[in-house]
Amino acid sequence: MVKQGNLLHNINSNVKTGICHLVNNIGVMGAGFALSLRQAYPCVYSREKYQLGNVDTITINDRLFVFHMCGQDGIWQHGPKQCFVVYDKLAECMTTVKNKYKELQLDVLMCPKFGSGLAGGSWNTIEKMIADIWCDINVEVWVQ
Repeated sequence: MVKQGNLLHNINSNVKTGICHLVNNIGVMGAGFALSLRQAYPCVYSREKYQLGNVDTITINDRLFVFHMCGQDGIWQHGPKQCFVVYDKLAECMTTVKNKYKELQLDVLMCPKFGSGLAGGSWNTIEKMIADIWCDINVEVWVQ
C-alpha cells in the first residue's frame, strides 16, 4: 500500500512497527531517508561498514524496530547518475526482513520508496520485488 506523507511523522506507537530502508556498504548515512532516520533516532547510526546482503536490526523500543538493508554498493558523489543497487543482494535483505517481521510479530512494515533515489535503482523493479517478496506481510510504502 502506497501512502503520501512523511513516514517518520506517521509512526503509530500503538502498533508494533518495523522501518526498513536501503543502506550502502561504506557506512554513510549522510543523505536521503537514511539521514532523516539518523536525525530522528541517533542510535540507528553506526560507522560500521555493512556487507552486501546483510540486514542490521536495531531495536528502538519494544514496539519499534529499524532494518538497515545493505543492497547498495557505493554512493553517488558527482557526475552522471549511476545505479548502485545490487538487486540480488537487496532480494536477500528483503527476505531476511520478511522473516524478522514474522519472528518479531510486527503489525506493519513501513518503508520509504527505497533504492530509486540516490541509489539510482529502478522503482519499477523494486516495486515488483516488494509485491513478490513481501506479498504476505502488511507493508506501507511512504512517498513524500
